[in-house]
Amino acid sequence: MITYRQLTDVLDANGETHRMLVLQDGIKIVITQRGGRIFGPFVGDDSPSLTWVNPALAEAESFAAFIREGGWNMGGERVWIAPEIQYNIRDRADFWGSHHVPTALDPANYQVYSIHGEIILSTVMELQAYNLSRDTAHLGLKRHIQQGKNPLAALRAGAEMMKGVRFASYQHTVTLDDQGQTAPVSESWNLTQLNPGGVLLIPCTPATEASPYFGDPAPDALAPQGSAYRIAITGERQYKVGYKAAGVFGRMGYVNTLEDGQSYLLLRNFFNNPTATYAEEVPDQVGANGHSIHVYNGGAQFGRNGEMEASGQAIGGSTGRCQTTDVFTMSVFVGGAAQISRIAEALLGVQP
Repeated sequence: MITYRQLTDVLDANGETHRMLVLQDGIKIVITQRGGRIFGPFVGDDSPSLTWVNPALAEAESFAAFIREGGWNMGGERVWIAPEIQYNIRDRADFWGSHHVPTALDPANYQVYSIHGEIILSTVMELQAYNLSRDTAHLGLKRHIQQGKNPLAALRAGAEMMKGVRFASYQHTVTLDDQGQTAPVSESWNLTQLNPGGVLLIPCTPATEASPYFGDPAPDALAPQGSAYRIAITGERQYKVGYKAAGVFGRMGYVNTLEDGQSYLLLRNFFNNPTATYAEEVPDQVGANGHSIHVYNGGAQFGRNGEMEASGQAIGGSTGRCQTTDVFTMSVFVGGAAQISRIAEALLGVQP
């Protein structure tokens, strides 16, 4: 696992532009111009990232080779444009054979700057659509990253639950703009890569629907246990599953354990709209859409990690909108296992 000091040294050695944002309790995140990544959170300079970082970033030489070879899978949190079936897949009948990542999407051509305590990323991209439409999208993407707030502050027992717990939060505001006024349906797509070994909690209704996208999903990804999905992120079994917006609540959390025995919770919040388009489709099922959350459990092909993915509101196509702004927040709590379990139950309604 890669530490803050290790990551920033490697980025500096390769001349990669990046910014650092200090959050609560001295916890930090690193934002890179290449790929528009958010790395961390890091609870200390010599502490590992709480999100997955590609081992290629462990050393200057291996990262330089990664760049020369056109690598894109750096890790951390990124924003792509959905639907994947539209912009990343040339032939939905041959999903992996036609899978590609447009350079306009990643590493993209981001500008990064700081103002008034915010880190801002902006880019303009031209993307060819292949399946739901054959049009070309001309999109502007602007992202504001700033310190967030503690969701426990609104609870009477919040102060008690926070004793002995380290906390930080950041707010990620994403504006997607159809600059050509003719874009096919498009959505901001927030993907956070996870270190394996933990459990992903997705609160849901009894009637929620899970849709396998590819691979061989584990049973815990297809059927909820009580009022939540409890999905083991192993980094061994590759699959992807989507969850219908009508059955989830715009909140999910990942609980894992550090090498020192402490536990941590990564809490994702976003606006979940059951009436929204959510245009991503199951590869072999035309019209099977409506999923606001996706979960990826990766094998060796893209690194042994997992992903919790949240979609924004759509623009273009038949939506009648040419711009939308979505807010994705990430809160992290680090402490003893019992404390983190209690916080997870308070904020998600379920225990790990």
